Amino acid sequence: MLSFRRLLSRLLRRWDHDVTDDDIYYAYRLFLRRPPDPAGLAHYRREMARGISLDELASSFIKSEEARGPARHGPTAVDLGGYQVCINEELETEPFLRRIVNTREYEPHVRRAIRDRVQEGDVVVDVGANVGCIALLAAALAGGRGLVAAVEPNPENVQLLCAGVALNEAHNVRVLPCAASDRAGVVSITRGSNSHLVGVQPPGPAVVYAQSVALDEALSWLPRLDLVKMDVEGHETLAFDGFRKSIERHRPTLVIEFNPTCMINHGQQDPAVLIDRILSLYPCVRVTSEHGDDASFDRRADLLAYWELRNAEMNDARRIPDDTLHFDLIVERGRPRPAA
Repeated sequence: MLSFRRLLSRLLRRWDHDVTDDDIYYAYRLFLRRPPDPAGLAHYRREMARGISLDELASSFIKSEEARGPARHGPTAVDLGGYQVCINEELETEPFLRRIVNTREYEPHVRRAIRDRVQEGDVVVDVGANVGCIALLAAALAGGRGLVAAVEPNPENVQLLCAGVALNEAHNVRVLPCAASDRAGVVSITRGSNSHLVGVQPPGPAVVYAQSVALDEALSWLPRLDLVKMDVEGHETLAFDGFRKSIERHRPTLVIEFNPTCMINHGQQDPAVLIDRILSLYPCVRVTSEHGDDASFDRRADLLAYWELRNAEMNDARRIPDDTLHFDLIVERGRPRPAA
């Protein structure tokens, strides 16, 4: 029996030639993993006589229902206690989503922070909403008089987020399928549920594009702003800069992920800059984590020194991979600036 590699090699060797019966046979074996059936063979021979190219032949097989396999299952609903999020079974191999499925939990310290701070009628913005673990919780807490703007650029996540909105009948959620940044433009994002922005890539089969926006402009219609949760895989500083005017005006509670390694590797951002941005508007920052951290700082140097200490401790104890400790910063709501 010919291996997949040998079949592919034979097909590629003939790529610049006219289609033959052999090409049709190997296409069946390569893409459908079976010999041609009489009706199918007759069809492709008619196409061969018409002058079909090898590229068209391969494309017709790749796009066929049989090659794609059985129909995909719909989203799986996962109960997180009072509300449900939707996850595709095909994505459950990702650690972030698998953990939700297996534990029925998602960052309990962050969800606790949201539960303790969102009240009926509040306006919440979830920047980096993913499949809606926080946005849908906030929607339930804010109720019919409240409003949640869920900002998420990943198209697969957006579909699951919208499915969660429909499932929970969360009529107070507005989904913004964009990437939060400091300016508008077209950006590329990585694949996977926890995707992040990358430099704009040339078109290709694996490239995913998204529209970036500055939230000061995109969400200028919000009547008020009570809480902002931000988790954008290392691009928090850019997202903050694009929302700074609204944050300065309304002084909402902030819940922001702080992952220095991710900020440097993904966002090419100095982690100290984000702390400076926050402390320029608020008097202090509270640090929390899933590892039990809970401390407050009013100086950037002290916060960064604490992260270095705790990161080294967690690395030495082998509780996390090297330099991957992340905090969640909680900044309590301040007094809005008086209108000019």
